[in-house]
Amino acid sequence: MFQRFDYFEMLYVLDNDTANLDLLHAFKLSIVGKLAIDVLTFHKGRDVIDYLSKTEQLPDLLILDLILPDIEGDDLIQILDAQDKTKNLPMILMSGIVINVDNRANAVGADTYLKKPFSIDALVKKIREFIDV
Repeated sequence: MFQRFDYFEMLYVLDNDTANLDLLHAFKLSIVGKLAIDVLTFHKGRDVIDYLSKTEQLPDLLILDLILPDIEGDDLIQILDAQDKTKNLPMILMSGIVINVDNRANAVGADTYLKKPFSIDALVKKIREFIDV
């Protein structure tokens, strides 16, 4: 099972769309001082793979886009699921491509999916399925 931080929940978000990263940054700012959570954002799949290979502490949740600049999100899920260190990491696949996103998410082992565009309320609802925020 993944390792939790002692003092706060950790959430990684991976998206090639800066507008979505801005929304997630707003989410982070809205919870500062209210909840024990930290959010790290990444732009490329390889950045997440590299970061996860170097860190001892895994996030409590990874939210990733289907379309990334360097690797498909569903391919990244399969890569992480194949590694002992990250195979139990909960992952939410998000996409603006609404056709078959649920099937793609299920096929690669994503825990759930989120259709873009989404509101902060919809995001919080999905996050709460995995971590206590």
